[in-house]
Amino acid sequence: MGLEYRLENGVLRVTLNAPSRGNSFSLKDAEALVAALDLADREPVKGLLLGSVGRLFCAGGDLDDYARMEAAERGRAVNGKIAAALARLASWPHPTAAVVSGDCFGGGVELVSAFDHVAAVPEAMFGLWQRRIGLTFGWGGGARLSARLGAGRLKALALSARSLSSYEALTLGLIDEIHLKAVIEARALEWLENAAGLPVAPVAGLKTFEANGERRLFDGLWWNDEHRAALKKRLSR
Repeated sequence: MGLEYRLENGVLRVTLNAPSRGNSFSLKDAEALVAALDLADREPVKGLLLGSVGRLFCAGGDLDDYARMEAAERGRAVNGKIAAALARLASWPHPTAAVVSGDCFGGGVELVSAFDHVAAVPEAMFGLWQRRIGLTFGWGGGARLSARLGAGRLKALALSARSLSSYEALTLGLIDEIHLKAVIEARALEWLENAAGLPVAPVAGLKTFEANGERRLFDGLWWNDEHRAALKKRLSR
């Protein structure tokens, strides 16, 4: 088993379902994620909600899979494909939310970094453990985490390779909310529904925001259908 997905009431529900391997994220999971996004791109969707099965949310990359590789080139190619899948998710033009209902380490944190909104249970632990196995960020998570946490804070966490409680992760900005397991999915889904209720056109640009392209993005959105509707609504008040 591995990454599973389905469309339900306009929400693309993605589940990490490989508890026997700690829901470690593999090339097959990345390929399934791409297939899920392909499906959603052909349908009217509100957004994407990620969850997991088992005690661990995601233990990181599939180290057993990597250990069986006989050449460095194979590992580099696999990591490149996983990075591309997560980059596509990070820039996907719809809201995305992750429900972290267990521990999240290494590549799992890079996976979470690709989401717009992250909710976690109080008992979840987070760890930027890449250094523990002689590596750094390999799936694009370094840039995303730097934008979320700040470069200095990210460097300190990566160098120490220590674990964080969900409460410290919230304080640092790694996650956005903490909820009990009984209600966390409902709260994340509520956030997703609210985000999906706002105009869609700016989403892709806001996710890939660059200061130098701010005016170009703004001009491209000016006078689109959603913007004009908002202006007309104001005039009708």
